[in-house]
Amino acid sequence: MVEDLIQYYTIVLFGVVILFLLYLVYIMERKMSAMSEEFNELSGAIDKTCLGLEELNRHVETSIKISLSQHVRTELDDVQKKV
Repeated sequence: MVEDLIQYYTIVLFGVVILFLLYLVYIMERKMSAMSEEFNELSGAIDKTCLGLEELNRHVETSIKISLSQHVRTELDDVQKKV
């Protein structure tokens, strides 16, 4: 009788532990899904930022080339005036 009662409580305890572990797995799956969505959003934002930086870099390079060409023209004009 006592052994049957111990077995019963052991089975119930194991059942509760299994349910608790299943609940933890469910919570972790939901958390991983949310983190995956956040990662995808951040990845998209990073891609946009990278494209923006590349465009800014092209504009800066173009501006530098224009500025240098204007400076060289000015220097050439000054040299020609001296000659």
